[in-house]
Amino acid sequence: MQRARSCGSGDILAGVANGLGAGTRMRATSMAGIAALFASCTFSQAQVVPLEQPRWCGLPSRAELATGTDLSVAGRAWFQQSRYSTDLEVWTGPALIGPSGRASPAHLTYSFPADGTLWGVEAIYSDTLPNDLNSRFREMFGAEHVDRGREYVRQSLAAWASVSGLSYTEVIDDNSPTSNSTVRSAARGDIRIGGAPFFLAPFVAYNAFPSNDARAGVGGGDMVFNTTYFSGDVDNPSQDYRKFRVLTMHEHGHGIGMIHTTPCNGVRIMEPSVHPDHESLSIDEIRAVARNYGDRFAGNHAPSSAVDLGSLTTPVQRSINLQNLSTNGALGTPSGHEDWFRFRLDSPTQLSLNLRPIGGQYQAFEQLGGCFPSEGPAINAQSAGNLVLELRDSSGTQIVGRSDRSGPGSFESLDYLTFDAGEYTVRVFDEGPNLADPLQLYDLSIRVGLAASAPFAFAGIDKRVPTGSVCHFVGDLLSYATQAQASIVAFDWDLDADGEFETLGDPTPTHVYSQPGRYEATLRVTDSNGQSATHSIEVTAFKAAGSINRVEPDRGPRGETIPVVLEGEHFQSIDTVDDLSISGVGVSVIGDPVRNASGTQLSGISFVIDTGAELGQREVIVSAGGEGPSSNGAFEIVPSPPDDFALLEPVPDARIEGPGVELRWSESAGAASYTVTLEIDQDDNGIIDGVVFQTQGLSGNSLEVLPETLRPNTPYVWSVVAINAGGATVSGPAFSSFRAPVCVGDGNYDKMANFGDVVATLEHWNVRYPSGRSGPGDADGNGIVDFNDLTSALSYWLRTCP
Repeated sequence: MQRARSCGSGDILAGVANGLGAGTRMRATSMAGIAALFASCTFSQAQVVPLEQPRWCGLPSRAELATGTDLSVAGRAWFQQSRYSTDLEVWTGPALIGPSGRASPAHLTYSFPADGTLWGVEAIYSDTLPNDLNSRFREMFGAEHVDRGREYVRQSLAAWASVSGLSYTEVIDDNSPTSNSTVRSAARGDIRIGGAPFFLAPFVAYNAFPSNDARAGVGGGDMVFNTTYFSGDVDNPSQDYRKFRVLTMHEHGHGIGMIHTTPCNGVRIMEPSVHPDHESLSIDEIRAVARNYGDRFAGNHAPSSAVDLGSLTTPVQRSINLQNLSTNGALGTPSGHEDWFRFRLDSPTQLSLNLRPIGGQYQAFEQLGGCFPSEGPAINAQSAGNLVLELRDSSGTQIVGRSDRSGPGSFESLDYLTFDAGEYTVRVFDEGPNLADPLQLYDLSIRVGLAASAPFAFAGIDKRVPTGSVCHFVGDLLSYATQAQASIVAFDWDLDADGEFETLGDPTPTHVYSQPGRYEATLRVTDSNGQSATHSIEVTAFKAAGSINRVEPDRGPRGETIPVVLEGEHFQSIDTVDDLSISGVGVSVIGDPVRNASGTQLSGISFVIDTGAELGQREVIVSAGGEGPSSNGAFEIVPSPPDDFALLEPVPDARIEGPGVELRWSESAGAASYTVTLEIDQDDNGIIDGVVFQTQGLSGNSLEVLPETLRPNTPYVWSVVAINAGGATVSGPAFSSFRAPVCVGDGNYDKMANFGDVVATLEHWNVRYPSGRSGPGDADGNGIVDFNDLTSALSYWLRTCP
C-alpha cells in the first residue's frame, strides 16, 4: 500500500522510468506512438489500492498524434473529445473487432481456466505462472464455495451489461495457455479470467484490450490477477468484497476497450486507482460503453425492432421508468440516433410521457501518466444531443403527439393526455446538430395515472456450474428502485425453473443442481410501493470431468495394496471405482469412493499392484463421463522392497576381542546394495551421541571396521538397510551393539597408558558405573574406579593401544 500523494509532472517521469524497467515488455505494434509505460498513483484515501503498476497501457503523446500518426475518422473524433476515452477498435459483435463509437451490441463468451493453466500475457508482463485463482477463491470463501468468487466476477461483468448492449455467456475452458487471440473458439471463452502469484510484480491486475491492432497493441480481452495481493487486501470482505468487485470492473473495462481517465477524484471506475468507496459506473463510463455498444436495448432503431413494454393497464395499471438509455448521434450504427418502444393500452387511459436528458457537467481527460492531467476540461454531457419525443401509432408511421419545443439538454413531455385503447409506439431521436461528442443519455418515463413504476431487476449474466456443487446467486448489486422515494424490500428467486419462487427474501441464495441441464433462474425484486420486476439468467449445470491434481501417496511397490487419496476438482461425478482406472496393466482400483462436500477430495480407494506389474509412471484416470477436459494424476510403480535379513556378527552386546571388528549380516533377496551406519555411545550412558560413519552402496554382506575407528572400552550401535534397484528399502532388526576391547591402563581413552590416566583415575575415585558399563578413570574396565586402576596405568606405562 502506497502513501496517498498528489500527482503531477514528476509522476510522468517516474512512470516512464518504472515502465521501462526490467521485467516488463511492450508489444511491438504498427503505431510508433506507444513509447512508454506509466506508473499509477494512489489517491485520496489510505484504502485506495494501487492498480497495474507500472502502467502497461501507455498511449501516444498528443504531439505524436498531431504530427502524422494515420488515424481513422473515428480516431480523429476520439482525439477531439476530452471525455471518456476508448481504444480505436472494440468488440462489434460475437467476438468481432471493428471501429469504436458505433454503438454495436456485442455478445461475448467468457470462461475460467482450471488451476495450473499457464497464465499471463507476455506482451504485457514477461512472467507467466500457473493459474491459482480457483484455489484463492477456496481460501476466501471456503472449499465448497468457489462459485461465490466467480459470481462476484460475473457481477462485475454484468455491471457493464446492465447499462449497455453487451451480453455474456459462460462456456467451457480448454485450459490452454493465455494468448492474444481474438478469434472465437468453441473450446474457451472470448474473455478468460485467471490469476497467478506474481509476488512482488508491481501490479494488482492487468487486462488485455479487445484488439491487437489498435493503440493498445495487446488484444483478446483476457484478465490477469496478481493473486499475491489477495491476502489481506483484495480479499477484504467489507461491503460485500467491494474492493475485489471494483478491481474486476476496472480490469474488464480495459477488456471492452476503456482507457484510464483523470482527474483522480474517486468518482469513476476507470481512474488509474481503485476507490473502494465507489462501486457504480459513472456517467462518463455509462456514456463510454453506450457509445461503443449501445444501451441495454441496443438495436431498437425502427418500429420493427421496438422494445415491447407490454400492457400498461392489464392486469393492473403500471408506469414505466427506463433509465440510462442513449442515442448515439449521426456517427452511430445506421439509425443509431433514434430508439423505438412499444406498449399497449387495453382501455382508454391518461398518460404522461417524459423524456429527460441526463449527464450533467463534469471534468474528464484521458490519462497521460499517473494521475496527470490532474484537471480536465468541463464536459456538458447534458446537452450532447437535442432529443425529440414522439408518440406514434402501432405501425410507427402516424404521429399521435410530438414534443420538440425545448433545446439541447432540456426536458420534453406529452403531459396527461387521454389515449384510446390500442397499441402505440414511442420514438426518441436526436435531431442534432451534434458536435464531436454525440452520445446523449436520457431517461424515459410513461406515467399511467398515479401508478408507480416497477423497479429494475438484474440477476447477472448466464453462468455454468458443475452438478453437485454450490451455485451462488447475487440479486442486490445491480437491481434498484426506479420510483422516487421507493426502495427494494424483497428479493425472491425461482432457481429450479418450476415457476415457483421458492427462495423468498434472500438476495444471495445458493442452490445445488443435481442433474445436468439448462435451468432458468429468475430474480423477482419488489419495492416499497409493492411494484415488482423480474430478470432471468440461464444456468448450465454440467457433469464436470474430474481433474486430479495430486495422488497421495504417489508411488507403490509391486505386490502391495496401497490406500490412496486423490485431490483435485469435480469429483462429484465419481460414484464407484468403475469411474477410475490406471493406465497400463497389472494395477486395479478397489474400494468405495468417498467424496468430500466440495468434490475436491476422494478417499476410500486402494490400488492393487500385481507382483509382475511393469515399473514406472502410470496415469490415474477419471473415466466417468463429464464435460470438459479432464486432468489425470500420476502414480509410480516401484520394485518390491528387499526381503528381511538378519544382523549376524558381532552378536548383540558382545565385547570384541581384536583391535578391529567385522560386521556381518545375512543376504536380503532383491537387494541391490546395503547401507551400514555405525553410531557411538561416547559416555557409556545408554544414549547415542553421534554417527561415526555411514557407508552406502555396499554390495557384499560384511564390512570391516578398522581399529583406528574405535575408541577403547566404548559401546557402539550398528544397523544395516537393504536397498533394491528401485530405491525401496528394508531394514534388518532395529540395531545391534558391541563394545570395543579394553585397552588396559588407558583410563582417559587416548589409546595410551600415561600420566593422564592417573589423573582420570584420581578425579573419578570410587565411582561405580552401572553394571556392564565403564567410564573415565576405569583403566581396567571392571566398572569400578579404585586402586587397581592406578596399578593398571602404571603397569602398562606408555603402552600404545591399537
